[in-house]
Amino acid sequence: WKLIIRHKKSRTYLMLSGFFLLYGMIFYANPTYQSEEGFSYLFIFVASFITGIFMLQYGQLFLSWNSANFDFFLNKKDGIAALVRGKYLLFIAISCLCFVLSVPYVYFGWDILLIHLATFIFNVGITIHMVVFMALWKPKPMDLNKGGVFNFEGVGIAQYLMVIPLMAGPYMVFLPFAIWINDYAGLLALAVIGAVGIFFFNPLTQFSIRRVVQHKYEISSSFRQEL
Repeated sequence: WKLIIRHKKSRTYLMLSGFFLLYGMIFYANPTYQSEEGFSYLFIFVASFITGIFMLQYGQLFLSWNSANFDFFLNKKDGIAALVRGKYLLFIAISCLCFVLSVPYVYFGWDILLIHLATFIFNVGITIHMVVFMALWKPKPMDLNKGGVFNFEGVGIAQYLMVIPLMAGPYMVFLPFAIWINDYAGLLALAVIGAVGIFFFNPLTQFSIRRVVQHKYEISSSFRQEL
């Protein structure tokens, strides 16, 4: 939290997450996206975006945020594990906050609340690990004192591809059940798969920790490169 509040770029990402909470107003209040039976499948993406935007934006630079002090965690006992777990907990805390703040969207119907709940559980259980997995592919150094707007330091091809799990992941689970049974079966499938991911949270987190530990010297060497 101190790192986020202290630096321009991280503060910008946090403020953008708050701004994108209003993203649903573009779609939920638009008659074009209303359906007499069920709900528009576009709402799955909108809800995933609202409840998971912070983990996508901040998570895409998972270790780059700490490029200046990565060696500190490297030389500290269990420092890498503490760093990775701390970021996971940060993503979950912000996603919980985003979900709670999005509850007033129930004004547009109980369906909206159910969609937000299902996608939130899926994001916390599944999407979070997909984002971290991709973010750990060749992380790049970054200067936190530079602004966040039009600043692409730390961004590589993995960061550009990271939008795929946020967009495609929920639909890969939702659509088969929605088509074969009904829309609410699709939402239930999202929630169940997400709950399974939450149940196996520790093993999945350990996988990310082991990956960082295995490549810690390579990552540290990369972070020492001149920005």
